[in-house]
Amino acid sequence: MAARRGGRSKRSRGSRARKTLTKHLTQRRLLKRVGLPGLVVIVLLVVLLDRAAVYGGGEQQRYESQGWTVVRVVDGDTIVIDAPDTDEDGDETETTRVRLWGVDTPEIANVRLKKSAEPFGDEAADFARKLCEGRAVRLKLESHDLRDKYRRLLTYVVLPDGSVLNERLLAAGLAEADDRFSHSRLQRYEHIEKQARHDRLGMWAK
Repeated sequence: MAARRGGRSKRSRGSRARKTLTKHLTQRRLLKRVGLPGLVVIVLLVVLLDRAAVYGGGEQQRYESQGWTVVRVVDGDTIVIDAPDTDEDGDETETTRVRLWGVDTPEIANVRLKKSAEPFGDEAADFARKLCEGRAVRLKLESHDLRDKYRRLLTYVVLPDGSVLNERLLAAGLAEADDRFSHSRLQRYEHIEKQARHDRLGMWAK
C-alpha cells in the first residue's frame, strides 16, 4: 500500500511540473506573438470587461457583493443607487436605476407625459423615501431575469434592519403583487397583499 501511494505521488508531481512548464511556454509564446504592449492591452481589456459585468462574475454577483446607497427614490417601486452602470446607448452613468421585483405601486404625477398622480402614488413614494433614501441597502436578484425592458435592474431591496422594501410596501397596502412576470417570491407576495386587503390598509381601506 505504501509503495502504491508513493507511485501516485511521483506521477502527481510529474503532472504538476508538466502543467507548470506548459503554462510558462504558453505565456512566452503569447508574449512573443503580441508583444508587451499588446499583452498590457489584453489585461486592461479583461479588467474593463469584468468591471462592466460582461466577463467573470456577472451582474448578479457584482450587485449582490456589497451594499449600495440609495441616491434617490423615483416613485414607490423605482429607486436609484450609487452603482456605476450603462444606459440604453451604452454610455457610462454614475448611478443604477432599480425596479423593485414583484410589486407594482400606483404612479406619481409625470409632468413630461402630462399624467396626474394615481391615488396613493405619492404615499407609496413617500413611504419608500422614508425607509431607504440616503441609506445603505443590499440587493437580491433573480438569475433568470436581471433587467426590465427599460434596462432597470430588477431586485429585492434589503433595508438596514433586514426587512425587504418590496414586502414593506405590500404589507402597508401601498403596492400590489405583480404577477406579470414569474419570480421566486410570487406566492409570498400574493399572501402579503391578501393580508393587507383583509386589514384594509393603504389603498385597500375602502
